[in-house]
Amino acid sequence: ICPVLKNVFNHALESCNYPLQWNGHSFFKNYGIEDKMIYPSIRPGKGKGAPTVTDVRVFEYRPDGKIYYKLNFNDDFAELPVKRKRNVRFDLNFPDLFASRQLIPKDKWLDLQSLKQFLPADSHAFYDQLPHEDQSRRQEKRLKKSK
Repeated sequence: ICPVLKNVFNHALESCNYPLQWNGHSFFKNYGIEDKMIYPSIRPGKGKGAPTVTDVRVFEYRPDGKIYYKLNFNDDFAELPVKRKRNVRFDLNFPDLFASRQLIPKDKWLDLQSLKQFLPADSHAFYDQLPHEDQSRRQEKRLKKSK
């Protein structure tokens, strides 16, 4: 990250008690590996009209591997009504989700370039060096519609 931006963030955080952690692409892990999943879903209901994950207010993960949830903060915890898999490899080593730094869309990169006029000149190199796609997604969509 650009040293100027890093200094701005660090200065802003000096007055609060939150540490700053810079995460690269290897920070993100692939938790979607089927044979490592204890539950096939964390949805608390089944079928039309049943509660969905967005209705849940609180999840509680207990040491025995069971998951409890609340739909309202004032409710008691209820056990997730989804059957757990029996033969699950309990392995906390997950592979990286990304093999390398991800490209941002060309359109986003162009938008960021237009904002450089409002930023200090010594931060421009950071925005110039952001990895981005070669083609604009907007232009590709327009071309598909016109065919």
